[in-house]
Amino acid sequence: MKKTILFFFLLISAFVFSKVYILQNSHLKFSINTNNMEITAEKNGNYEIISSGKTNFIPQKLLVSKNKLSFETKNEKIIFELKDSYLSVLIEANKVETYEFLKLNGNAYTLPMQEGKYIPAYDSDWIKFLDGNIEKGSEFLSMQFLASNYKNFSSLFIIENIFNNNIKFYNENKKLKISVSHDFTSLNIKDKLQYRIYILENSSEKIAKTYKKYILEKNKFISLNKKIENNKNIKKMFGAPHIYLWSDEILIPQNIKNWKLFKQKVKDDLNSKDYNLTKHLLNIFKKNKIEDSKEALNNFNLLLKEKWIYTYLKNTICTSINKALYLRDFYNDKLSKYMNEEVKNINSMSLTQIYKINKEILYNAYKEYLYPIKNWGNGASDYILNELWNSGIKKAWFGLSDWKTGIMNSEFIKNAVDKGYVIGTYDSYHSIHEPGKELWNTAKFEDKTLYYKATIQNKEGKYLTGFLKKGRKLNPTLALNAVKNRVDKILNTGVKFNSWFLDCDGAGEFFEDYAHNTSEKMDMDARLKRIDLLSKKGLIVGTEKGNDYSSKNIIFSHGMESFVMDWSDKDLRKNQKSKYYLGKYWAAIGTPFRYSKEVPLKPIHKKIYYNQKYNLPLFQLVYHDSVISSYHWEMGSLKAPEEDINNMLREMLYCIPPLYHLDRVLWKKYKNTIINHINVWSKLHKKLANVEMTNFKILSNDKLVQMTEFKDKTKIIANFSLKNYIYKDTKIPPKSVLLCIENNKVLYSPKLYF
Repeated sequence: MKKTILFFFLLISAFVFSKVYILQNSHLKFSINTNNMEITAEKNGNYEIISSGKTNFIPQKLLVSKNKLSFETKNEKIIFELKDSYLSVLIEANKVETYEFLKLNGNAYTLPMQEGKYIPAYDSDWIKFLDGNIEKGSEFLSMQFLASNYKNFSSLFIIENIFNNNIKFYNENKKLKISVSHDFTSLNIKDKLQYRIYILENSSEKIAKTYKKYILEKNKFISLNKKIENNKNIKKMFGAPHIYLWSDEILIPQNIKNWKLFKQKVKDDLNSKDYNLTKHLLNIFKKNKIEDSKEALNNFNLLLKEKWIYTYLKNTICTSINKALYLRDFYNDKLSKYMNEEVKNINSMSLTQIYKINKEILYNAYKEYLYPIKNWGNGASDYILNELWNSGIKKAWFGLSDWKTGIMNSEFIKNAVDKGYVIGTYDSYHSIHEPGKELWNTAKFEDKTLYYKATIQNKEGKYLTGFLKKGRKLNPTLALNAVKNRVDKILNTGVKFNSWFLDCDGAGEFFEDYAHNTSEKMDMDARLKRIDLLSKKGLIVGTEKGNDYSSKNIIFSHGMESFVMDWSDKDLRKNQKSKYYLGKYWAAIGTPFRYSKEVPLKPIHKKIYYNQKYNLPLFQLVYHDSVISSYHWEMGSLKAPEEDINNMLREMLYCIPPLYHLDRVLWKKYKNTIINHINVWSKLHKKLANVEMTNFKILSNDKLVQMTEFKDKTKIIANFSLKNYIYKDTKIPPKSVLLCIENNKVLYSPKLYF
């Protein structure tokens, strides 16, 4: 009884007289203010407020023990528990609310923004760029942590519940600060918010490796070596640059030997009494069987009338012919004279067979004026394949913008796979368009009910719009059958893809759907299920960005190594007269301008997105031996000319693959640059792709000379500066890399040849 009374007295005394409680062990000490959640940490006699206080509240049911502190507020139950190496914080809510749980006040911040950034808190450019931004935590952070840097130590916050978190940046007295909040909603109210706090050295390597230790503890890491046990083809990704091949053309102007003679052939056909392919094409256009049929007719009329056959006209003629060739019902019996063999049961043929027949008809009809079929096509062609192979680039991942390109060029796909390349199609289940009004093929589904019964509504009952504000967002939990049906249908055509790229699924863009009562966690789980569905088919699966919740499921990612630049900047996105305009998502022939157009950088974007002083290989320090990460397709290796060399240096330093966009024109332009770079980079990546990055160091005062180290003792030193740097008696010239591999040293100075 006396013990009970004494405990009760101590409990009340603590409640009445004290606001700050200390949890400590031999190497950690935290002070917690229970009236406002302010947290102070101490290391070697140095104190810092690592999370500032909120508005005062009155704690209730306060309990204190040696390593644990718990109390309740009006709406929350909060538990602090000191473990051996970190402080655990757990928060439960009893009502729907937005709860601010961190207020960071560092001198600088180490954040996993894409690959990783070091952000000085007093830097006016960073303040201007981030002030007022509110970011979705699962999307903004490639790994689920934030770190504050102080004079004598850093504080690392690992967020264990990654869903429904928001990160806000704000300017307070010319200093950048960060607050992190969690939305307790009607769909997740039973889930606890939990995070950890570590006190570490001021080292990006220590921060990243502490996070990796946590990932390993939670069994959230699978190495590439382990993944290879399930798919031996993954080894083909080692030393492979990533190349998008454009576009979906069967015939391009260069495939026609002589345009003047071709024009005469068209005239002769139209004057002939016999039915022929030229008349057949014009009938297709007249019957409005293809998109832009009227324009196609006009183009052929112009071909006959114009004295000079200019480039634009050549492009549009080929585009019109291609659209006709895409038709499943292109063939009829009147065209049998153009076939080498009799066509039987065409209605039961696969699309790959249909396209093969259509190409044969075209070739035999205009044989004297066309190069052989094997030479047709643009980027996705045997021409490019042989060019790369003969240039010594015998490993590559190839991406197609559309599975239709692969089906139309199935022989090319087979040839690429037979040579040992990895090749796959882009695919997406992010957006769905109203049936009959689809603007692109990934937004078109056979199940027409999905648009009405499987799209996401917010808590106000409004549908979430799809990409570019077109259509609606599709709920992943209701779309797995649609994924299976689409993928099976594509593969059943006989096209031999050995890879697949799923847009959005690794970008952390999770949604709550109040029409179907699905949470963000359910959204994520469904996305991972569809990745696994593809992996089980033996495909090498990649996704956009590749935030680390997807790391166990994917092999590669696009978007970790470059940012999709400022969506709100009109000069980049809308103002086509601006020199900074990124380009249209379209081109008449070949690579869309969005990916082929070289664009200068605004000074603020050059600093924020590219300046190596602020870049950190945080993701590589954790996942280099698990996920092969590269650039976002919108900002590939050669998109910003002033950063091309720096990108090549970074590709060496981090040992990450370059990403290129190629068609015949771009290959001719970039050929020598790509060959010379890949010749050096590929050998390095073959050696290190599945090797852990163990350390990262900044070697110079200007932060422009940096070194990475790997588990096999390889060291890579990159000099991003404009002056020489001496490393252990070896002079590293400006914009150069020193490779220290075993007992050998290799200097490499990347160059541009265009």
